[in-house]
Amino acid sequence: MTEQQLQEAVGRMIESTHQMMDDYRKADGEYRTVSARGVLRDLGFDGNDLQQVLEFIAAGGFDYCLDPAIPMTGHHDARGQRPARDVCYWGADQLESRLRSLNNVPFHVRNT
Repeated sequence: MTEQQLQEAVGRMIESTHQMMDDYRKADGEYRTVSARGVLRDLGFDGNDLQQVLEFIAAGGFDYCLDPAIPMTGHHDARGQRPARDVCYWGADQLESRLRSLNNVPFHVRNT
């Protein structure tokens, strides 16, 4: 995938998690815990493309409990470890917030 395609994928993830929270606020849905991998699958990503997006997200600064396939590299005790699958879930609003803070996605994509 190109860098632009990766950025667009993150933009789509932001839109998706934002919609989940809108539905919850309108009482049309429930508060959902989601994983980045699950959101990407819901958006139609799989295989190598899915892995590339996850690696792109990690490179942008969000790797703490992002996905079991992504080692954590931040400044914490778990540095270098891969998180357990069951701790890679976030509230949709939490995942949205972390995606909006990535340093490798342009502001206009993160804040649509």
